[in-house]
Amino acid sequence: MKLNEATKARQAEPETFCPTLSVSGVTCLIFPANFGVSPELRVRVKGRETFVRVGGMVHDALESLGPGAEAPTTLQVRRFFRGQLMPVRFDSSSEDILRLELMPGDEITW
Repeated sequence: MKLNEATKARQAEPETFCPTLSVSGVTCLIFPANFGVSPELRVRVKGRETFVRVGGMVHDALESLGPGAEAPTTLQVRRFFRGQLMPVRFDSSSEDILRLELMPGDEITW
């Protein structure tokens, strides 16, 4: 709810938003012009916390283990659905799963 309130305030007054922020529990940061930000999301690969770019795929998470990492034949992907981690079903004879876009909290194991 606070995010919605802050977003509306930011859209209404973008130039003065940070100095006049009045939504409790919400912080505003202004990055210098020569500063870059890359949003990432957290997933787990073999029990280890890993961060991939927003829009990243299973392939990107495997690459976090090292360049050229290949999908094991026993690869499993689990995703939250209605509050529980559920297995993602896929054809293990195809490499299509490598192009699955990841969501926060996804787990990849083998």
